Amino acid sequence: MTISDVHLGHPLVSMTHILQNLERFFDGFTSANTFPDLKVIFIAGDLWHQVLPLEHNGLTDFFVFWYKFCSWCQRKQITLRLMKGTPSHDGTQGDIVEAYTVTTFPKLDFRYVRDLSIEVLDSVKLSVLYVPDECRPTAEQIYEDTIAVFHQHQLQQVDIGIMHGMFHYQLGTIPSNHKVHTEALYQALVRRFISIGHIHIASRFERIFAQGSFDRISHGEEGDKGAYYFVEVEPDTWEPHFLINRFAKCFKSITILNTTPNPMEKVEQLLLTLPDDSHVRIIAEEGHDILRSVDFFAKKYPLLHFKRKLLKAKDKEAFVTAAPAYVAIVLTKETLTQAILDDIQSRQPLDSRDYHALKDELNHLHS
Repeated sequence: MTISDVHLGHPLVSMTHILQNLERFFDGFTSANTFPDLKVIFIAGDLWHQVLPLEHNGLTDFFVFWYKFCSWCQRKQITLRLMKGTPSHDGTQGDIVEAYTVTTFPKLDFRYVRDLSIEVLDSVKLSVLYVPDECRPTAEQIYEDTIAVFHQHQLQQVDIGIMHGMFHYQLGTIPSNHKVHTEALYQALVRRFISIGHIHIASRFERIFAQGSFDRISHGEEGDKGAYYFVEVEPDTWEPHFLINRFAKCFKSITILNTTPNPMEKVEQLLLTLPDDSHVRIIAEEGHDILRSVDFFAKKYPLLHFKRKLLKAKDKEAFVTAAPAYVAIVLTKETLTQAILDDIQSRQPLDSRDYHALKDELNHLHS
């Protein structure tokens, strides 16, 4: 399993909220048979959002959570790897977590990954490439040193890659820069799959899986949040399952055009559906009355957080003309079976034996 971009200490989303969601995600660390086949957890960078002072009131909550989390990992014999993320976020706080963990849980298979490296995980007999964010000044230098590490280990490939950074495919129309990795270079080095953190929106490109941030911490990322759970369904065959954090903080944007009928009513209808402590962004063209109404809504709904944003001309054109392409799904035995399996896995992961048994039963029923 890979989780990243937890961002504890974020100014908009409390540490208490994120830690509670992590604990829920693992069913409260009870003795229930949650994730029966889980052998390794990678926290792939940005556990922290910023360097926090020792007197920060959330640190006590963190170490209480971390104690329960590590106790659970030790009890279930789960290997735990924490990788350093973006320096401006994680800083050196991983050193403190490492010192606490190795002292308190000497029997736990734990390692704090600070730099570019390769290791073989005994618990799963897999070789792993670690590429922390900004571990060298440029992506080109990181790749050159990655090749050097492979030569040092006398390897041509590893089984999986755990990275923190960004690939070209994640940037869309944003211009690339010297910190962006090239997909083909790393896929050539990794046999099975690559899991990468840093960009907060979950995505997939061939054998690259970006889990995005575990929780929702800003506008512009209203899609599902969670973690990737990789299941070996048969030897050397891994299936990725995106497990959703169903209690992620709610951030909602609503765009109002000059042609939008009854804009106040439209905003009101949205606000009535939101849980307390949600974040709302109202986007409209300059001069639109709805922007002046943000303060009204803030007073009427004091348990919500509001902000306003001007709609730029280019964004308006895209908003008006963009129509999602309809992709027809051909309903077959295979697609229906996979849809049912994916839904079950997102709710409660099955071990490989139960997964295949259910798959066989569904195929039998559909025939």
